[in-house]
Amino acid sequence: MTSLPANDALRHALDDIACAITPSPAPFQDIQHATRKLRHRRRAAAVAAGCGLLLAPLAVYANHYLKADSTAAPTASRSFQPGTARVVMPGERVSAGPGVELWLTKQGKHWSTPQAGTQFRSVRDGSTANPGLGVQQEGVNGRLLLSGTFRGKGTPARVEVRTRDKVIQGTVVTLAGEPGWGAWYADGGTGKTETLTPSHPQPDGFYESITVYDTTGKIIAQLKGPAS
Repeated sequence: MTSLPANDALRHALDDIACAITPSPAPFQDIQHATRKLRHRRRAAAVAAGCGLLLAPLAVYANHYLKADSTAAPTASRSFQPGTARVVMPGERVSAGPGVELWLTKQGKHWSTPQAGTQFRSVRDGSTANPGLGVQQEGVNGRLLLSGTFRGKGTPARVEVRTRDKVIQGTVVTLAGEPGWGAWYADGGTGKTETLTPSHPQPDGFYESITVYDTTGKIIAQLKGPAS
């Protein structure tokens, strides 16, 4: 018998061993199961990302809505700049000057001053010259406070008080909805306010006219004064 070289003998021995080994079946089921799990995870991640994109603007909107809605609740004594119109809740107090508060109910205008305390004018208040616009004038802390109610159609935007030497921009205050009336106030400046009392509220010859305008510039209500 012819002897084989060492390398050939080793190769033949390894071949015999390999042929004697029976390979195990491929784990197809395990591979399929793992593949399904991976696909489910990817789909879940995609859905979560999509939901995040959808919910993000909703969260922003909800946050904006809550902030906007929080201003609708009655607050204690808010201040408004002259020449503006504001919508308030019934009973919501606004600052109409140092120590002065004004608020509205369905019955009319309420206001409070350090000198005269709490006062009230009905929504039906008005002057003889113009039943649609009323005016009260009183001295408060050395300044002239003008306020009143008005009635008329349109969305009120501002109130203007004209005197012989100046034009005063006041503030309009209304209730929500379309009540058909509102209130106004203005700072008349300094003057001989010590003589103004509830029984003597009118300084002779102070204003020429008081006019409430709507958002289009049309007149809602107007009162001609003694100085006109």
